[in-house]
Formats: sequence, C-alpha cells, structure tokens
Amino acid sequence: MWRSNPIVGLMVSDLTADHQAAVRRTPDGMLRDRRDDEGRAAPAARLDIGVGTT
Repeated sequence: MWRSNPIVGLMVSDLTADHQAAVRRTPDGMLRDRRDDEGRAAPAARLDIGVGTT
C-alpha cells in the first residue's frame, strides 16, 4: 500500500525492515481473526451518517 500512497510512504520510510514486515503482517492477522469456519473474511468498516434538520 505504501508504494501507491505517498503519504503512507513518508510515514513508514524511517522504519527498519523488521518493522515494515510487522506492518505488512498486521492486516493479515486482522483478516485471519475475522474469518469464518470456511476461511472467508468479510472486512467491514463502521460508518455513521447523521442527518439533521433545523
């Protein structure tokens, strides 16, 4: 991801190779934790939308 996003590239440019590897493994572990009995994972992001009137 950080090769396609310059902001992320700046954030991780000072990390050691070991730390960069850990950053890459983290999303894999998060998906692995969310998988069902058949090995499928359904990532989801909560989004709250508020509509107001005055």
